[in-house]
Amino acid sequence: MSTASSGGLTMTEQHLPGVFKQMCSTCVFKPGNLMRLHPGRLKDIVDKNVARGTLLVCHTTTYDQAPEEVVCKGFYDKYGPSLSVYQIIQRLGGFREVELPEDQQ
Repeated sequence: MSTASSGGLTMTEQHLPGVFKQMCSTCVFKPGNLMRLHPGRLKDIVDKNVARGTLLVCHTTTYDQAPEEVVCKGFYDKYGPSLSVYQIIQRLGGFREVELPEDQQ
């Protein structure tokens, strides 16, 4: 198990937040509105998360659909670097890459 250290704080890899290695099969950031969101809904989701400085949890990991909640890869790639929380996590060891479940590939 790898560890990350910053200024005396040591975190094991298992404590780092997870992000999928690739977008899930129905990612809202893929072209084509695969989740059939109402017009403006994705913009609203993004605007609220960015305004709050929070990362977006992938919809495939909510409501006990997966063993853990994982950051949405599409949001992570497009908006993550601009958020303080992303930058802090990177300084504390970064994000743990998580494989997509087979049914989401």
